[in-house]
Amino acid sequence: MADRFFPNVMPSFVTEDIQEEDKVTDEDSLMKLLSMPYTSLSKQFQRSGLDLKETIVMETWGLGGQVVHDFTLYSGNLGTALLLYKSYQVTSNENDLFLCLEIVKACDSASRASRDVTFICGRAGVCALGAVAAKHANDEALESYYLSQLGEIKLLRNHPDELLYGRSGFLWACLFLNKQMGQGTVPGTTIRAVANEIIQNGRALAKKGGSPLMYEWYGERYWGAAHGLAVATTLQVKKIARGMLLCIGVMEHLELLLHLSRQLSHVNESIKFANSLANGNGIYCMCLS
Repeated sequence: MADRFFPNVMPSFVTEDIQEEDKVTDEDSLMKLLSMPYTSLSKQFQRSGLDLKETIVMETWGLGGQVVHDFTLYSGNLGTALLLYKSYQVTSNENDLFLCLEIVKACDSASRASRDVTFICGRAGVCALGAVAAKHANDEALESYYLSQLGEIKLLRNHPDELLYGRSGFLWACLFLNKQMGQGTVPGTTIRAVANEIIQNGRALAKKGGSPLMYEWYGERYWGAAHGLAVATTLQVKKIARGMLLCIGVMEHLELLLHLSRQLSHVNESIKFANSLANGNGIYCMCLS
């Protein structure tokens, strides 16, 4: 399993001519599309993305009788709700926002008995997206409801540290909320407690002479963005960077700043170790045997 990877077939960097307005036809290849200037490419992607959004909403919600069989963002209706919220961010179309809230409400009802705690596959994703969408809709009561529901989610000792079902997935929900609604929406004490446990568990699993941090899934040490080191380090860097920005210039936060610096050192060394294992084409194995 450790030697499985996808080949890197993406084109090399292309210098852009911002005056050029290439038109892409149906016959053009993916490589031609990816070689277009940014301005032209972004417009093409936005047009195609909005068309695709309409198709997805119709097939996953409109034609499905508006019944939730799978509430998750990973493979269910919450993914459609997030797509609508992202579309609203780009176009400011309130129809997308209110349809997002409608779908989140249905996902809320379907997820109340769920024991999963993450943004992608669990209750935290429903609560986080619901709170953010409600804030944009100026519905304070609904925003308060979803935030209170998030506060009732409890992480257990036997939860893993990975993204889909574990602490990293819950941490993602917290960081999403603070980014979209402002720092302090989820208290820093909550975020630090989760992040510290992820770091401590990573240290415990790490082997001497290797990465300072390591994470596993079903007994295998993973590098990837779902179950392994990549997601843990990415979320830690985000958490640490935001924490440091809040601490700068505030002397009473000096101890916290030093703590964050030590954590960042572990993350940096882990990233360097992971980079050393890439093959000549920039490809990483998904796990270590």
